[in-house]
Amino acid sequence: MQLIPRTLLFYLAIGLAAAPAVALPLSDFDDATLQGWTLSAGSTGFTVTNPGNAGNPGGYLLLTDTAAGGSGGSVLAPAAFLGDLTRFASLTWDLLAPAAALADAQVTISGPGGTFTFNSGLAPNPAVWDARSAPLLAPAWNQFSGTGTFDQTLANVTSLRFFLEVAQSQGLEAGLDNVELIPVPEPGALLLLGCALAARSALRTRGS
Repeated sequence: MQLIPRTLLFYLAIGLAAAPAVALPLSDFDDATLQGWTLSAGSTGFTVTNPGNAGNPGGYLLLTDTAAGGSGGSVLAPAAFLGDLTRFASLTWDLLAPAAALADAQVTISGPGGTFTFNSGLAPNPAVWDARSAPLLAPAWNQFSGTGTFDQTLANVTSLRFFLEVAQSQGLEAGLDNVELIPVPEPGALLLLGCALAARSALRTRGS
């Protein structure tokens, strides 16, 4: 009597394994390069490098303030993080806040609807890697400019920027690592998983 549930589990497993793998945007900086990340045009008096170690783990993007004053330091994401982001649920990253940081790093996305900003509201923790996450939902973001909607911008993101250092103090350093876009679960995958779990439950019930 257990043949049907076991067979169902077998074919469900094949279906899940055969689902096409999609490369997700991820910058872990472990290859000792900047992986396409660049210093923003207005970030005068800053440099960006990859030390190759001391990240979380491996390499990381290191922003260094090389001059007093200035406009604050920010970096721009590469093309892999731009375009239609509506299939993603959240943006995650690891942050190494600079000493004397007064606020958490700010993230902005720009597109047809305008520019929107995100701030976790969490206190910065200098010299310690902290995990951060921003849901890609309108209520989590504040509109900085433009008259369109967050969803319009999310459908065609033209810029993703991280403001890492705004203290404007020479010698300060900030780090960014493991930037990743987390996808919204596919309905088909959820259905297959649900069926597999139901079949497994039925198998255990019949076997008890």
